[in-house]
Amino acid sequence: MTKNKRFLALALVTIGVCAQADITGAQPLAWRWVQASGQMLASSAPVAVGDAIFVANGNSVYSIDRETGNTNWRYPKEMPSMAFFDRTPILYENLLICQARAGIIVAIDRSTGTEAWRYSAQFAFGAPAFLLGHDLIVTNDKASFVRIDPATGQEREGAPIKPEGGVRGVIKTINNNAVYFDDNGYLVSFNLNTKEFAWKLKFDFVDKSSEPLVQDTMVYVCSGQFITAVNGLTGDGLWNYNTQEKLMYGAAVAGTTLACVSENGRAFFIDSYGGLINSVDLGAPPSAAPSPVGKCFVCPLSNGTLELIDPLPTGRNQDGSAKNGILWNYTVPPLNADAKDRTGRPIFGIPATSRAVRSGDSLIIRAADGSVLNFDSRLGVDLTAPRVKMLWPQRGNEISGVPPFGLYFRAGDDGSGLNWSTVSVSFDGKPIRNYQVYRDGLIFVRYPKSDAGTLISSGRHYYTIRAADWFGNLTEEKFGFVFNNQLPALGFAPAAAVPDDTSRRGGGGGGGRRSGGDDGGGGN
Repeated sequence: MTKNKRFLALALVTIGVCAQADITGAQPLAWRWVQASGQMLASSAPVAVGDAIFVANGNSVYSIDRETGNTNWRYPKEMPSMAFFDRTPILYENLLICQARAGIIVAIDRSTGTEAWRYSAQFAFGAPAFLLGHDLIVTNDKASFVRIDPATGQEREGAPIKPEGGVRGVIKTINNNAVYFDDNGYLVSFNLNTKEFAWKLKFDFVDKSSEPLVQDTMVYVCSGQFITAVNGLTGDGLWNYNTQEKLMYGAAVAGTTLACVSENGRAFFIDSYGGLINSVDLGAPPSAAPSPVGKCFVCPLSNGTLELIDPLPTGRNQDGSAKNGILWNYTVPPLNADAKDRTGRPIFGIPATSRAVRSGDSLIIRAADGSVLNFDSRLGVDLTAPRVKMLWPQRGNEISGVPPFGLYFRAGDDGSGLNWSTVSVSFDGKPIRNYQVYRDGLIFVRYPKSDAGTLISSGRHYYTIRAADWFGNLTEEKFGFVFNNQLPALGFAPAAAVPDDTSRRGGGGGGGRRSGGDDGGGGN
């Protein structure tokens, strides 16, 4: 934003309070709904109304029962449509309006799944459609607005409205105005009735993922390194905060707190005056924008992990830094336990591709594989302990105890998630310190080269992994190896044995928990 001065025209920027009840801890998985979504990434968000969840899923649209996870109806009822529904459905009265890539919009009766009307455009779609008053607004490939009657699907009279400067990205609304970025880096408010701009505000940098967040009469934007607050009625910049890191996706509001996440995986929490409340290293880049949950936030990450964060510091570490406010995390498992990426590496988690959605007591997530997950303390229960498996080398192998070498395990829990802070490793019954635990469940026991003077004696030895989920269900798994120090040093796992580590970091409070230094525990 060009205006960098902090405006004090308002004594207090009032941020709307979320009406949903707080979620302040772990939630059990009630169900996971699965349907094939085709070859394309499932990117649209679910829409929840009462006990129904609506999902645009590839060539079909579904209604899902929120309590059971059963399918209420599918559109079309017979063969899948030739259209690909990849945008979040829009609610209008009793209709669900779904936009497809093939220039088609379909309105579906929410109760029955029957088609109410169909609109076939003579142009390619631009930005996602949106409601403005009693109009459904569609953007065509010439950056013009086309008005449609959402009750009938008929175009309104009059030529398309083409605002100067073009239209890009997601469009939000304030009163009768559309709020969006144009092609020249301006955040604009455009009145579709008067066909005039209410205001324009120039930004120095606008990323592809930048989108305005409208809350009452305020607009919040994550752009470049800045999160900016704008008066949506006048276009005046109220404040901006420089995070010193490149931000991704949009902001979120919970109570009087704003949240945004950088491409490095750090969440920033800003108060209503533009001051920093706290920042938390999430350990991986985001896969979608954060979502408000009461006074907390859910942050989806690229490694498939969901993080529930309290924006207020929960205390202080010994070095004086603020403790992170991580209240719960859950790694969405692949549907195939043996899933691998294109390079042949195992996959631990499937990232969410849209904001989380609240409905009643439910927290609803859409994963990249098209599945929908419902976390609900009333509908779900977790009585099973985490599972632990050996990744590398194979369990029972004969290996050398001469450093350098590493052992790789993975702990996971599909019911409520692994509480990674509970993980411990022992060697022949004695606790060791030379291991690292990551929030996606990877456990790395490391004997670096610096420990060459400390050998594990030849013979059979055992590593024991203890881990609990967020409801206290505890597992203890023992792994035995025959050590033969006549063999060459084992070294570290080949690339194909463990997941890609580009989205995982170690260290306190962020990518994992460091249980000790690099000193080789467990040696005899």
